[in-house]
Amino acid sequence: MPVLIIGTTDLDRDFHPFGISVCSNETEDDFTFIFKNLMKFDSMITIDTLVSDASIAIHNVFRKIFGGNSKLVLCWSHMDRNVVKKLHLVNKSDRNEIIDDIDKLQLSSNKEIFGKAMNPFI
Repeated sequence: MPVLIIGTTDLDRDFHPFGISVCSNETEDDFTFIFKNLMKFDSMITIDTLVSDASIAIHNVFRKIFGGNSKLVLCWSHMDRNVVKKLHLVNKSDRNEIIDDIDKLQLSSNKEIFGKAMNPFI
């Protein structure tokens, strides 16, 4: 069963969990339940960014509940695991360089720098 941990980050990028959810499926109904309960904290915290896997269901519901201007960020560890799964499609001699380049992209301080660094990588 999927376990979803809900939390926030501070200015030092430290994660602070404040909720946990266990669901039988990761459906829009599951995420609607979680996000509607988060709305109870809306006066105490700003909810404008979602860090998650690439699930379409979670993205759709987050935007529906928290607005179209909310930010959706792909969880770095989810992305990294998926890249590693696909490395067998690349020459062995290039694999370490690809991983190093991706790791450097992750250090981008903003979206503009990320975009500029991403173009040569692609």
